[in-house]
Amino acid sequence: MRAFEITEVKVFMSALLVGSVFDNFALSELKMNNAGGFVIDGHRNRDFYDDDEFEGLPEKEFLLWSEVKNIVYDMVKGNKQPISMQIAFRLNSSNTEKTVNNSGITVPLDQIGGIFLNIRYDRTALTVTSGTSLKAFSMDRSLENTWDEFAERFLKKNQLL
Repeated sequence: MRAFEITEVKVFMSALLVGSVFDNFALSELKMNNAGGFVIDGHRNRDFYDDDEFEGLPEKEFLLWSEVKNIVYDMVKGNKQPISMQIAFRLNSSNTEKTVNNSGITVPLDQIGGIFLNIRYDRTALTVTSGTSLKAFSMDRSLENTWDEFAERFLKKNQLL
């Protein structure tokens, strides 16, 4: 797990809410405090979709950020910044598989609980934290180390760090 302090908050928020940088991440959960408190559960509601629609979705378990960001943008736009916001992103299933297969990680895919980017904003700071979750205990830290390095490269490549 690594924490990255973001100094250019406006640039980051623009990339998050207007740009496409985070669009392929799956949303696990979003919590926001502004005039009220809001929580968005990123789990996809299967009952909302007919069978054909559901089968055509690129990510079955969680909503992609691209499906939710306009709602969040509408909640934060205006003259006043939110008091705080927490977003738990997870690597979507296809990118999780690519990450594991392309990095030589020995952890089986079915043992990975999630690969995360957590964004925490309050009026004084914005921090992005990388993290991983395994379904069983392991001394192997290769997944965590690989993801930490990737998260840093991702943030730098997109000029957010």
